[in-house]
Order: sequence, then structure tokens, then C-alpha cells
Amino acid sequence: MVDKRKDHRFDTDVNVISADKEGLIFGFVRNLSKGGAYIEMKKSLPVGMPFSFTLAHENLQTKVFGRVVRVDHDPQSGFTRGMAIQFANVQGHNKFVRDDLLLYAMTKKYMSMWDQDDQQQAINE
Repeated sequence: MVDKRKDHRFDTDVNVISADKEGLIFGFVRNLSKGGAYIEMKKSLPVGMPFSFTLAHENLQTKVFGRVVRVDHDPQSGFTRGMAIQFANVQGHNKFVRDDLLLYAMTKKYMSMWDQDDQQQAINE
């Protein structure tokens, strides 16, 4: 399978809150990039539908708008696993929060890589 994404993605566990006519929907961003996110949640929308949600992490939160570009289902149960969202034009405060969350995700990834290097060096000594 060819990876069509143009932006590098970083694993994360940022909370997501959305709503529909039935009430609040909670989920987690499992990976995040400059252009989109993969959101793990129990409900989904059809591909192409607009989707808005609130990204929330510690003291930061912002409303984000985008559209659904892929929906994943569990092959055995058929239940929704999550949705790939392409962000709409992100500007101002929303861009600041998105970039801050990306920085958090990048730092977390690279810190774990450095920790592995330190552990390997300790073993080799």
C-alpha cells in the first residue's frame, strides 16, 4: 500500500470532543500532522463530510474544522475504529494550538528515541 500522506505524522494521545444531535462524542487523536489527524472514536461520519471537534490537551484547547477522508472499521465486528480527518485552513489561535500539540508529539517521540539510545549505550558499556 502506497502512503499518500504529504505531512509526517506523530503518534499522540490528545483528547478530542465533538458533538452530534445525540450529544457529546469523545475520542483520541492517535496521530497528528500539520494537515490532519487520525481520530479514534466509536462514531463516524461518511467520507467527505465536514467534521469539527475540539482538541484538548492539558490547558490548551481549540476548535478545529476539517473533513473526513477515511473511515476504518474493525474487520470482525464492523464497529468503527476511527476516522482520518484532513484539516481545513488552520489559522490564528487554532494554528498555534495545533503547532504546540505537534511540538509535544515530536518531543515525546524523539525523547523516547534518545532514551533508547542511552539504554543501549549503558548495555554496551
